[in-house]
Amino acid sequence: MVENIAANRHRLTTLSVVWFGIFLRTGQWEISTYRSSTAKTFQLIG
Repeated sequence: MVENIAANRHRLTTLSVVWFGIFLRTGQWEISTYRSSTAKTFQLIG
């Protein structure tokens, strides 16, 4: 019983770490894309 809880907790931690890594990558990618698009817009205006 205790081993099962520990295994589930370890699996949950691994999943959350992987999900956080994916979230971090997509977030950074969206931010960089947003920055480049705004920079292009400012270049067009200026």
